[in-house]
Parts: sequence; C-alpha cells; structure tokens
Amino acid sequence: MPDGLRHNDITDYRYDVHSTAALDERHLRGVWEMHWQVARLAATLQQENVWLGLVRAFPGITVAQHALAQQLILPAPVVA
Repeated sequence: MPDGLRHNDITDYRYDVHSTAALDERHLRGVWEMHWQVARLAATLQQENVWLGLVRAFPGITVAQHALAQQLILPAPVVA
C-alpha cells in the first residue's frame, strides 16, 4: 500500500494490489470489475436524465429507492 494511505487504512488485505509482486488475472478480477463499474457510473452521470440512466444501468437502485422511501415515510420520487 502506498505510504500516503497507510495512516488511514490499517486493514489487512488478502491481495495487495499496490504491492510490487505481480498478481495473476484471478487475483485482479475484483479490481477490473470495480473499474468497469466506475466507467459505467461515470457514463451514466453524463446523460441528460441522470436518474433514468442510473435505473437503466443499475436496475436494483429502484429497490433501494423504495426501501428508503418506506423508512423515511416519503414518496419514492422524493428519494430519487
């Protein structure tokens, strides 16, 4: 882990992706999946209708929206 982050993050990781040791493709899968999600989210946030883009890209977000609306006792569109 870069020394600049060491004071903030004391978690031990199974695979240190910042280490100098080469990791094989199996160990890097999670990193590549996160990069894909970040790219997809960034593209979605550039759309004219951000909410519609988010729902299309991540359909499960509506489940979270409705659950949060129920907890807060608000209409779902207010939570969006």
